[in-house]
Order: sequence, then C-alpha cells, then structure tokens
Amino acid sequence: MAEEVEFSWEDPPPPMPRGLKESKYVRLVDQLKESPGKWALVREGMSRLGAKNLAERLSLGKYGAAVEATFVQVGRRSDGWSVYARFPVKATGSPVSRRKS
Repeated sequence: MAEEVEFSWEDPPPPMPRGLKESKYVRLVDQLKESPGKWALVREGMSRLGAKNLAERLSLGKYGAAVEATFVQVGRRSDGWSVYARFPVKATGSPVSRRKS
C-alpha cells in the first residue's frame, strides 16, 4: 500500500496587484483603512531622504491604496525624521447641484 502524503485543504491567497510586493507597508495600509482619519506613526529615526521617499510612496499608493502621508523632523537634528500616515476620510457632504440658466 502506498504511503499517505500529508497536506491541507485551503484556498490560495488572492493575487497581489502587479508590481506590489507583500510588505509590512501593505499590511499597514490595510490597518489604516480600519481607522480613517486617524494618524499613525509609521517609522521614526530615518534620514530626511528616506522619510521623504517613504511618505511619497505611501501617498502615491505604491503599497495598495493611496494614503495621506507626511514626514517631519522630530526633536534635535540627531533624532532623525519620522513618517506619519492616515487613510483619508470619505466626504459625507451632499453633491452640489448645478442649475441650468
């Protein structure tokens, strides 16, 4: 009798959008979606260029959805730069009606 092979039944994960690597920032964006409008400290102690690049990639949606992101220098110069991000809040106002003249 042939030896049994161990395996488990499960669906494969959904495919990632083209060019998007699974990373901690993809998971971060997913978590930010759960609390729109709430700022999160994403990373600290970075160089100015590194912080600028990360904030830009987050803002452009390189890790899934585009989020609001900014980078700031914290404390003394030697403390480095920090990146903050939040998922935007959807507008709840009613659409503006346009009257024809």
